[in-house]
Amino acid sequence: MSKQFSNEKGNIALLTLGLMSVMIIMFLFLTNFVKVFSIKEQASTNAQQASLAATSIVYEEVDEAIDEYEMTLIANGKEILEGESLSERINKRQEQYSDLNQNEAHIKAVDEVLSEELSGNGIDTKILNDILIENLTSSQTIESLKYEVSEVISSNKGTVANSEIVFMDESQITVKTSSKYKALKFDSFIPDDQRDINQTGTGPEISFFEYLDGWSDITIELN
Repeated sequence: MSKQFSNEKGNIALLTLGLMSVMIIMFLFLTNFVKVFSIKEQASTNAQQASLAATSIVYEEVDEAIDEYEMTLIANGKEILEGESLSERINKRQEQYSDLNQNEAHIKAVDEVLSEELSGNGIDTKILNDILIENLTSSQTIESLKYEVSEVISSNKGTVANSEIVFMDESQITVKTSSKYKALKFDSFIPDDQRDINQTGTGPEISFFEYLDGWSDITIELN
């Protein structure tokens, strides 16, 4: 009787040990799954913030291109339509969007006025078109995009290497990047080439690009 009881105790102990092992494995699996989801969300946020930063750089370059365009017209002795410069028209349009913050109102006004101006067929339209393309494809603009996007990715603990900027992707800037996954347990069994969790972020539409003549999309690789 004592021997049978002892065997039963041993079986219960083995069963308990087995159940505990299964629970530990399930807990580790669940924990790693939650971590993967968290890193995926981090990578997505990272890519989205980077695309917004890149879009901001584009509008800064556009503002400089507008100034250059107006100086070119003045240097050529051309009269400005209805006595208003392009920047004055943008400022006037911006005032119509008092419900938006200053940055959003400015971007909307720039898009609308440039779309109207670029959809024309005059000589001045070609001058504006060419200046915009020259400024937006300059090495300075490309380097600014690379720097800002890299800074955003790094600050969010993402992976800069092998990230890329698609400038433009259907009138939007797209950033493709990734974050490294590290398991809580058995991390050494995961190959390095399977650690990257890739995500893509897309900035807001820059509508005047639809009217740019001669624009070709640019893919910028980060390393």
